[in-house]
Amino acid sequence: MNSLICKKNAIESNTFVLVFERPFNKQELQSLLRLENALKNDLPSFNEINSINVRLEGGQVTPSQEMIGVLLQCFKADGKPSIELKIEGNIIEIMCFSYDRWINVWGKAKQFLLEAIKSIDNDNKLIICVLKVVDKFLYDGDSKDYKVSDIFNQNTQLLTRNILSGEKTRLWHVFQGWFEEPEILNNLNISTLDSNGKTLTTIEHDIRRQFQDPQIISDIKEKLDDIFSSLHEKNKTVIKSLLNEEQLKGIGLCNLPC
Repeated sequence: MNSLICKKNAIESNTFVLVFERPFNKQELQSLLRLENALKNDLPSFNEINSINVRLEGGQVTPSQEMIGVLLQCFKADGKPSIELKIEGNIIEIMCFSYDRWINVWGKAKQFLLEAIKSIDNDNKLIICVLKVVDKFLYDGDSKDYKVSDIFNQNTQLLTRNILSGEKTRLWHVFQGWFEEPEILNNLNISTLDSNGKTLTTIEHDIRRQFQDPQIISDIKEKLDDIFSSLHEKNKTVIKSLLNEEQLKGIGLCNLPC
């Protein structure tokens, strides 16, 4: 028997990433400070990300602090983050740790992305969009009884015969990557390990859209829905090909909207 990370799905986290051509400049970083007020109702915790620089001159050590990004968060009752927005270097990243339905999670992430990119100059073009999904399944029975077929489709082409046979060991990992089309790169990492005496299976799927022609921010705003919805569909396709029918029903991919 397998338990899900959440009550209605196995998703531990969804991460939405925008990668730009160059690191954010001082003007862009200063503009990010407005997010504290703009997103305070959804992300009440606001912190600057700073780097410490040390200069040695004339035998004197002079430390200085420089803002290099921002981190905004909302926390659950247990003190763990439910969602966070991190902007640093040349990356805007939103991590969602509470998943119910795609339409809800993406709706909130899109709101934050659109607000954040208001601070990015048009000459700093977008080069990559990434969707990262982490699914986890915990085997509730005796770990000695665990079988790969308890979770995975025995006919999947995304696991090796060696793993599917289950003859070697119940603990394993398969890491792979492939280009689905010129601009779409998939990285799929699957593993099982011991976790407090139980067998934990983790599926990490990273789907990235790498633009052959860098995108101007003012032009990409209306395309974000289509881009991330397409990446979401690719993730569902992979999960459907990996899991057995019982697990697909458990996470709602057989007959429920996702």
